[in-house]
Amino acid sequence: FSAIFSLYCIFFLVNYWNADVNYALGYNYQQINEFSQANPYLEKAVAMRGGEDLYKNELSVNLAALSIGFAQQKDVKNTTLYATRAKELSDNVSQRNTNNVVYWKTRTRVMFSLAQLNPVFINDAIASIEKSHQLATSDAKITYNQALIYDQAGQKDKAMASINETIKLKPNYRDAYYAKALFLSAMIEKEEKNSPKILGYKKEAKDALNFILQNILPNDEQSKNLLKSL
Repeated sequence: FSAIFSLYCIFFLVNYWNADVNYALGYNYQQINEFSQANPYLEKAVAMRGGEDLYKNELSVNLAALSIGFAQQKDVKNTTLYATRAKELSDNVSQRNTNNVVYWKTRTRVMFSLAQLNPVFINDAIASIEKSHQLATSDAKITYNQALIYDQAGQKDKAMASINETIKLKPNYRDAYYAKALFLSAMIEKEEKNSPKILGYKKEAKDALNFILQNILPNDEQSKNLLKSL
């Protein structure tokens, strides 16, 4: 009995270690956007330790990225297959970890990626980023991404509210000020030529861009160019 138990423990530890090695390799490939090379390692890690949500979480990102690649190649079968698996894994992880903000942030990324294939997924991305915000109300990166997703979904008022909240949370957040200027610039274009709102939008946009140039990044070419266009 002792011998059998010892062998079981050794097998368990070796399997655990091998799964971690495969996960690490897949994760590292993923960090440099080598999604095809990352996939077999992440798949193997999940196969070896199917109960490890960390592995499934990373694989869901991988599958979503690969589905977009297949879509670009007009491969409908694999696009659907990989997108479906990405959502299923993300659903599983989020349901098992309802209060883990890391997993909800990843789910937001997955759903936003899938929304490029089917706009219906933008609603899942919104629900995920809102859940992330509930779990981490002071995280400026979350409110920034929330603003971008709202903007993508055409919810301009919510996008502006979130970007203003981001600036309050992190007053030196360059990307937030620039995004605000872009939002306002888009709002200007949608107004009628002589609308009184245009002057207010322009002032707000200029103030945001000037703040970047005066307080954060004086040589920011993007901000300079957008400022000129206003």
